[in-house]
Amino acid sequence: MVWLSCLQVWMEAAIQIFYSSGIIWGALITFSSFNKFHNNCLRDSILLICMGEGTSIFGGFVVFSILGYMAHKVNVPVEDVVKSGPGLGYIAYPEALMELPLPNLWGVLFFLMLYTLALDAVFACMEPMCTAFVDQFPLLKRRRALFIGVVVALMLLSGLPLCTQSGMYIYQLVDWYTASFAVPLFGVFECIIIGWIYGADRFSKDVEMMLGRGLPLVIRISLCFISPVILMILLVFIVAKYSLPTYGTYEYPTLAVVFGWFIALVPLVPLPIVAVREVKKAPGNTTFQVKFMR
Repeated sequence: MVWLSCLQVWMEAAIQIFYSSGIIWGALITFSSFNKFHNNCLRDSILLICMGEGTSIFGGFVVFSILGYMAHKVNVPVEDVVKSGPGLGYIAYPEALMELPLPNLWGVLFFLMLYTLALDAVFACMEPMCTAFVDQFPLLKRRRALFIGVVVALMLLSGLPLCTQSGMYIYQLVDWYTASFAVPLFGVFECIIIGWIYGADRFSKDVEMMLGRGLPLVIRISLCFISPVILMILLVFIVAKYSLPTYGTYEYPTLAVVFGWFIALVPLVPLPIVAVREVKKAPGNTTFQVKFMR
């Protein structure tokens, strides 16, 4: 049905926002922890969204311009030119760049851009994990550089299977389940915890203590109502539209599907464990007392 196709587009766009803006992953929280206390976090958050999503919209014009040209060249529909994913960056784009003047120059610039994007993404992915370990284990602070080097080496080794002949199948399986279920659920939890448990008014007063003014009413309404509702709709739609992973005509075996679900559920396991531990450690005999005594 047409309306379902439109919902699918909006769902993909919503997931893309998680990737492009870096929300929910912990990177923004980690980076902001290095700011000064009176840093204008409200301005930074608005600029981040405008610049990040504005760049995505601009990139969309480039993508569909190239795909439209290639579809016209080979006389096929746009959706048949290339599927989304690595094929878009490593097949469609380089082929289109060969049609431009000075194709070697544009090819070098394009792959240099991909390299810098990947490097930037690695920083954002590594910093929350490294900072969490360093903060939890003070011994690592004196050997932070060595610790980060070990983490990078382990990540390099874990990524080597993706460079084998079966690497594309592994990549597709991981990409199929990564961030599909956990990220929207994390977003709902964050909205509930900050907007309702901690309290939007209390959070606004914290911002006022930093900036001299609180959060605008529209942001508080979005935090408490709009964002969690949209995220819940997104999560329900993802679950309803779930299908077994495929790569072209290849269908993954049951063991691979089990491994994919393991990847999807692993980020959720620490949530109840840490929540129960923190509630037990907090003063008070009941959850109600814990909430209001803290």
